[in-house]
Amino acid sequence: MKSRIWGAVAVVVLVGSVVTANVRGADPDPALQGMKPYKSDGGVLQIELPVNSTPVDKPVIPGSLGSWTTWVQKPKAGQGPDIRIEVTWEMAYVRDGLARSGTARWQPGRVEEGSYRRTPDYVEERRVSTEPPINAVLRFYEHDGIVVSVLAYSGSRIYPRIRDHIDAILDTVKILKKPELPAFPLGYGKVAMKGREIWTDVDDKTVKAFLKIHTKGWNAAAKVLDGEPADRTPPRLIVCGRPITYDELAVGDSRMGKGPSAYLQQYLRAVVINADGWKKRRDDAEQTIELAAMTQALRMHFGGVLPDWLEIGLANYVDAGLDAGGKPQKPKKSRIQSGREAFLAADRSLDVVLDVRCKSDATERLAFTHESWTWHFFFRHGAGKKKYGARYADHLKRLHESGDPLEARKAWEGVDFAAMHDDAMAWAAKWR
Repeated sequence: MKSRIWGAVAVVVLVGSVVTANVRGADPDPALQGMKPYKSDGGVLQIELPVNSTPVDKPVIPGSLGSWTTWVQKPKAGQGPDIRIEVTWEMAYVRDGLARSGTARWQPGRVEEGSYRRTPDYVEERRVSTEPPINAVLRFYEHDGIVVSVLAYSGSRIYPRIRDHIDAILDTVKILKKPELPAFPLGYGKVAMKGREIWTDVDDKTVKAFLKIHTKGWNAAAKVLDGEPADRTPPRLIVCGRPITYDELAVGDSRMGKGPSAYLQQYLRAVVINADGWKKRRDDAEQTIELAAMTQALRMHFGGVLPDWLEIGLANYVDAGLDAGGKPQKPKKSRIQSGREAFLAADRSLDVVLDVRCKSDATERLAFTHESWTWHFFFRHGAGKKKYGARYADHLKRLHESGDPLEARKAWEGVDFAAMHDDAMAWAAKWR
């Protein structure tokens, strides 16, 4: 397996009209003219574009590396470019399959059936949208631990004539180097401490206090995970003495809610901690930091932001175990009650739960936290262990080895989800 260090590269092509079967390897007609290499910001990626290509303002999103417009045919008065191309570093990921899955909610339209494919160089899917009427070819290039995205879109009338040209352009993509992280906040320094990378503007004594809490949560998660982490970089902590920096770093990252004490910043892959007045809210601070550290450990183990049922459910399985004195198989009765009630109320089979994308609503998120945790407990210690435990373990193993939720899902092939649902509901009703 290739070494995994810190990112994934995705190439997205948005084009108009309905996608039809593409002839791979065919020479585009007419031939592309005047091809020359262009580099993204920082020289991370190189792509060859035809004559008349022009750099344009890139989207204001984390990881954006560049954008161009280009013409396949000779420009005509009053007509816009044939294709627009955008390049983005998918900062939250080191595995291409997780990047594809995790960014799907932000991509246009829906995936065209049968379009997904994996090659030695990239993962690809094609997407179809009616509002606006465009199609997308989305490639994720994983290279030496990074993943980057390139987006190209075109008017629907011209797409049938240029689809081979688009593939030919994408086939020129080369990843040249790793991107550089954003600069530290003003007044911050970077230190290495006990295997962690720490950005901070506070004293060592304060940092060590937080590091102790973080290590407790991280180690609890590590006990339930097998194998080496996909992301082998040191876990990153950002300890903020100034509340304004703590708030500013949360902008643009809504995956894990920002509480008063700590949160997990997905683009920097860091646990961000508010050191200002933290002793007044010590209990909340410790639990929040521990949970953020657990989630960080899970993401680094598998290679990025995870499907919600796994990330939320498994993190809370670890948290329940820590709350029970390090015995996840013996959670407190209050946890069992919350899990049982949420599980029975949701009344969903696993194949549905695997696809849940939890919304930001606090009540819904809390209910799903208990529901998804209960599924993990069912497979690890409940009535589902004997019948389904091996498949559950295989699911986690496949995800760790491949970094692709679609590959991991193969562990459940042939399972009768309706029968599993009946088994789980019957068990949960008696769980005490």
